[in-house]
Amino acid sequence: MIVHIRRALHLLVLPTLCAVVAPPARPLAPAARWIERNCIASDGAITVRPHGRRVSGYFGNLTALGLAESGESSHVVLRWMQWYIEHAAHASLRVPRDARLGSTGHILSTEAPDSIDAYGATFLMLALRSYRSESPSLRRYIRERRSAIERVALSVTAMQQRNGLTWASPEHHVAYAIDNAQVYRGLRDGARLVALAYHDRAFSHLLRVDADRVRAAMLGELWDSRQRSFRSYIGGKAYAKAPAANLHISYPDALAQATAVLYGVLEPHGERARALLARIRETLDPQTTVARTSEFRLIYLAALERAGQPPAPQAFTPPRLCSDAGWELMLASSPSRRGGALSHR
Repeated sequence: MIVHIRRALHLLVLPTLCAVVAPPARPLAPAARWIERNCIASDGAITVRPHGRRVSGYFGNLTALGLAESGESSHVVLRWMQWYIEHAAHASLRVPRDARLGSTGHILSTEAPDSIDAYGATFLMLALRSYRSESPSLRRYIRERRSAIERVALSVTAMQQRNGLTWASPEHHVAYAIDNAQVYRGLRDGARLVALAYHDRAFSHLLRVDADRVRAAMLGELWDSRQRSFRSYIGGKAYAKAPAANLHISYPDALAQATAVLYGVLEPHGERARALLARIRETLDPQTTVARTSEFRLIYLAALERAGQPPAPQAFTPPRLCSDAGWELMLASSPSRRGGALSHR
């Protein structure tokens, strides 16, 4: 009888005690809260602009990546990944078409994505970070959607040419430095993901080899040894190289240098990376001049972070692009601040 009374008391008292001693839920970071309130459509799509109606797989991936890096709003990340995979399944090369939403959230029209290589690469970055998160639902989704995620990886490698660089799309035969830096990082992250989640060492090896080909080609084809900087693109008519980069032009010239450091094409702590970041400071650093857009400034600050020059934290200000809030979250989650995974190679 006494044993039964004790058990009853335990059932009554323990839940109350647990509620008292359990730590309170961590409040959402301002940038994450802003994304939830301003950038999410009814079907889980992430809009390009706050309260906007355009959806882009590329910009949605960057917004969700910030949430995943920071460990915020895993349900938003999951719904976005579901949206991306669902719409990619009905599109050529497994990349969803850009969409324009109606007032009720339904898709009014679609158009071809801006690029195949960058869309797929940024999704692979997002998939790895989601799998490394503490969210059981995200990890389970990644494991269950193996074939779909591997097809995303193949959509990226399908754009790779003999010289190692990737074209933007089958119709647009130009290899952009910014896109290829993202492809290098995306394929490396894809290689890690298939090894960790699916234990597929053979496919992981193939993706890593393709990633290394991209990096070698960037350092060979796109690196301008005379100007000590990356050309912004190669390709187009007669497969011509672009002129030497003008580092006083933010996009794409200066930004191509920042992304090469950010995504690890150049060793971030190496002499070349540090010299390039110093040379583009006047163009992209908000302390010395007004950057063209918040997006470019944040990418530059993220590159500085990778190079071991963490910028001072700044208060969140609502941006004009939802992905800018994602970049803010990635910066706040960097190793020097919270032990985040922004700088893993």
